[in-house]
Parts: sequence; structure tokens; C-alpha cells
Amino acid sequence: MKRLLANTLLIVFSITISIILAEFALRPFYPSSGTSYFYRIPHETLGWKLQPGADFINYIPEASIQVRYNSDGWRDTEHQLQKKTGDSLRIAVLGDSFMEGYSVELKDSFHKRLETRLNQLNANAEVINFGVGGYGTLQEYITYRDYASAYKPDIVIVGFYLGNDLVNNAQHFDTYKKKGSFKMKATRPYLDQTNQSEWNVIYADYKTSLKRYREQKESFFKKVIQTSALNRALKLQKSKAKLKLGANRIKIGEERNLRNYGVHFCSEPEEFSQAWQTTERILDRLNTETRRNGAKLVIFSVPAMHEVDNSMVERIATETSGEQKACMDTPPGYQRLERLTNKLGIRYVNLLSEFRDASDGVGSTLFNLSDRHWNKAGHSLATENVYKYLEDAGLIEAK
Repeated sequence: MKRLLANTLLIVFSITISIILAEFALRPFYPSSGTSYFYRIPHETLGWKLQPGADFINYIPEASIQVRYNSDGWRDTEHQLQKKTGDSLRIAVLGDSFMEGYSVELKDSFHKRLETRLNQLNANAEVINFGVGGYGTLQEYITYRDYASAYKPDIVIVGFYLGNDLVNNAQHFDTYKKKGSFKMKATRPYLDQTNQSEWNVIYADYKTSLKRYREQKESFFKKVIQTSALNRALKLQKSKAKLKLGANRIKIGEERNLRNYGVHFCSEPEEFSQAWQTTERILDRLNTETRRNGAKLVIFSVPAMHEVDNSMVERIATETSGEQKACMDTPPGYQRLERLTNKLGIRYVNLLSEFRDASDGVGSTLFNLSDRHWNKAGHSLATENVYKYLEDAGLIEAK
């Protein structure tokens, strides 16, 4: 019995020493990391915001991405409220994770590419990024109202992601729960859908969100896991293995279908009709305020991988049926968004056909397979098309 105990202790000791040695050996190769989720902090009106000054590596199978948030909590360099010169062009970009751009290096992100492109024409152009992962249109409007408008942008560009923006705008879809995140039910603001005649925002329970956030941040186990280089290495290898095994395939299921593909159902579900009504009110208000401030509003669609990759498009179309049949060849959500922007008099750029043509039906051409966000080529394609629209519409000109 004593020998068994001694052998067990020896094994435990050996494993512990091995883990410690592996941890120190891997640290030079896997420095401080995380995902955008780790650095989203509770906020009274927005629901959450990015942690000012956060600096980490986002490890995905395709690349290791350096992510830094500036002192105001945006994925961008520092910007002054005052314009560089009186005649400089200033653009504010609003959106979700595609605009935050944590899946590519900063220089390769949409807003930085657009700034570079504009400066080939106008040396005084400045593009400021206000995109935050997970944001819906109401949060983007609040971001403009409370933050972006202070920079007095000449143009406001919104990346509209049909993949979940409608879901994020409607409170009846609020069943989202992310493991390991403080984001739980009712942690984002919503526009009250019960009273269409008044503008009434239902804000998140900030105190509860802050309490949960602090509990998770103070958890010893979570601190160890988040700072462990060994854990980062194992998770990265697991992600690579999943991609090789095809674990990144889309999942089909009745409830999942409604949330993920309902915006493209051949027959529009009532849940999405209500979401569109709410979205219309938000965009109308954003359009009114940008005009009042002397800015021009431009919305462009953000194509999703499952709308571009032929195998995904075909599977969704084939495996959905009846009332949940999805029309993926000509997705109704894009037609609906175009009608809405026309109705409100908002400039609109539809990028779906450009993404389908450029990818030739192969999603990995423009997207990372691991997180299904745009890769460098995707950001570049979006930049060129939006730039061309701005030029053709006479919104930019050489100085």
C-alpha cells in the first residue's frame, strides 16, 4: 500500500514538473493571448465595450494576430478629436467583429486599408474605427451618438452583417449565452418593440453584468487558464485538428436555422419581420442624426462565408424545407436591406455578388476557415468596392 502511494505521488510529481517545464518552454512562442471576448468589459449604455489599452495575441490556425485597443477602447491607433487640418477628410466606421477586425493585422483591416487607399488620393484622410465584436445596430447607433459624433466625421460607414445584426436588434431573439463570457441574457440594449410611437431604449442590467464580470476575472482557475502558454498551444492544435477533420462544417437544426438563416427564408418569418421594423427605426434615427451633424451615411453589406461558399450555400438550401426553406441563391435579406435603405434615403453598397465572383464559390479564398471572418483578401475586396462607391458617388475627391 505504501509502495502504491509512493508510486502515485511520484507520477503526480513527475506530471506536475513536466507541465511546469512545458509551460516555461512554450512561453516565448505563445505570449499573452486571448480573444476579443476576454477584453469586453460591461458598459452602462452599450452593454459592453473593449478594454482600453488591452494588448494580446489572437491565435487562430491561419495566423497569430497582434490585437491592441487604444486608450479609448477601440481597435485602432490613437486619434485626436481635432482634425489634422480644416480640409481633411474624416470617416467613422461602425460595425461588429468584421469591422473590429481581430482576425487580421491592423494594417490589413478594412478601416486601415480604406485610410491607406484614400491617402493615395487625399493626404489628409483619416478613418477611425468604432467596430466592436457582437454589436447590433442599436449599439452602433449609440456608439455614433456618444463617441463617434464627437470626432465630427464627414462620412459615417456602417458594415451591416445580415448573419446576425437582425437577431441582435430584436429582444425576442435574446437567448444568446456564451460560455466563458460575462455576456448573458439581457446584457445588450434593445429598442422597446412594444411602443412603436416612442423611442425607448431598454438598457442592460449593468450591475449584474459587472458583478459576473468581476467574479470571472477574479477566478483563480480562469486566471491560470487565460495566462497559460501550454493551454494556448493545446487550444491552437485542437483548432487545427478540427479543421482537418472537417469540424468547421455548418450545423443544421430547427432552432439554429431560424436564428442563423431565418433572414434568408423564402417566406419571411414573423420574428424577422419584427426585427426589420426595429432595425428600420434605428437606421432612420442614425440617418437623421448623421445628416443633422453634416455627415453622409453609407451602409454596406458584410457577406458571410455561408452566403459565399458554394458547398455551404447548397447544404443550407438542400437541408432546409417547408416554412424554414432558405433561398440562398438570391438571399432575401439582401433584397430587404436594399429596399429599406432606399426607403430611408441611405446610400447602400451590396457586396454579395462581388464576394461570390471573387471567391469563385470557395469560402477560404476570402475567409478564415477557423472563425469564418474575412481574411486579408476579404478585407481588401471590401475596401476596394467601398472605395469605388465613394469615388463614383462623388463623396471623395482629390485635394
